[in-house]
Amino acid sequence: GEMGELAADEDIAKLRALGYVGDSVGQEVGSAGSDGHLSVPVNRYNQALLYRFDGQLDRALEKLVELQEFAPEFAPGYYGEAVLLIETGDLEAAVARVERAVELSPDFIAAWAELGESRFRLNELADAERAFERAHAIEPNHPRVNLRLGQIRASQRRFSEASGLLARAEASLRNPGEAALAAVQLGVLAEQDRQFDKAEELYQRALRRVPGYPYALERYGNLLLFQKRLDEALRAYELLTRSAPEAPRTWQLYARALEIAGRMEDARSARERTESLAP
Repeated sequence: GEMGELAADEDIAKLRALGYVGDSVGQEVGSAGSDGHLSVPVNRYNQALLYRFDGQLDRALEKLVELQEFAPEFAPGYYGEAVLLIETGDLEAAVARVERAVELSPDFIAAWAELGESRFRLNELADAERAFERAHAIEPNHPRVNLRLGQIRASQRRFSEASGLLARAEASLRNPGEAALAAVQLGVLAEQDRQFDKAEELYQRALRRVPGYPYALERYGNLLLFQKRLDEALRAYELLTRSAPEAPRTWQLYARALEIAGRMEDARSARERTESLAP
């Protein structure tokens, strides 16, 4: 059956905690009626959200499309559909929906963040940067925005800005994988600044967050090899072969370290594995 209405303050708090409703749109989508309950568009949006977290994505999409027809000026309806489209990999369609959301609600930070994420995954970095900058201007401490904007700044060789953004992201991201990514990116920046002890600590921190994280193991192994700590490098690469065994680069890195160690037979086997996995 249909899910009943919930009190406005409870549901808006839930949506905000899940990243769906930023503080900037809390009043817009959370205004309570005289009876203290959610408005009809917000209630329908909440139904779609609950379907999504119950794994019923088709039903959630259906509810969001119905919501857009019922309330075509209600920005979260388009935003919610964009989130689901990003999850299913339909990034071009997601861009169109979330652009409509920010057109209707220019201070909708979560929508700007999803627009940036869609553009980022499409490798449209200039457009992604503009969206993330808009989100950052509205909320300078949004963790995922800081992560992505930090990555973009690093690619632009604006290292000081990148370091500040990534440090704030790592400190506040709740998702262990995203926090580990931020830590590795900070480690790369530390290496570029020849702060090798700091880089090592950051790679280890990433691996504590996500044991076996391939990106961290690769960067850590490379650092250890550069420092001529061969046995430790080999251990890092061995772990990498277990966590990312289908990646040709894994075996290429391992083979190189084995060759440096003089273990030619093992290196030959690793090279053969590299070739067998190459596209």
